Amino acid sequence: MKTKIGVVVPLQPEIGIGPDYDNLDCTFPYQPAPPPPASFPAQAGGTKFIMLRFTDAILVRNNRIEVNLGYGKDVFTVRNGESFWTRPIDVSALPNGEVRVVFIIDGYEHGRAKITEYG
Repeated sequence: MKTKIGVVVPLQPEIGIGPDYDNLDCTFPYQPAPPPPASFPAQAGGTKFIMLRFTDAILVRNNRIEVNLGYGKDVFTVRNGESFWTRPIDVSALPNGEVRVVFIIDGYEHGRAKITEYG
């Protein structure tokens, strides 16, 4: 899918995070987009930010997912529902442009979410 600010990319394979996937900490495998053609000077400069989409989320009690944004942190809890997007992530502010996603267990030994798209 294409939007006015970029492309939404389905992630294959999807990344499962949480104790149900035996994966509490991951680095999102973001690959910078190639530079745009010279005919698009307004988009010059490469990727400004990315956003991650989580689906199939089950966050119980105080369990949560934390995502480093490069200027702050997004914290997702049961209140965010089963599907949500991060705020914009400034990949240029992260070490090596690596987006760290952490599932925090706090009160219940089960839970999960999938990263299914980014854009």
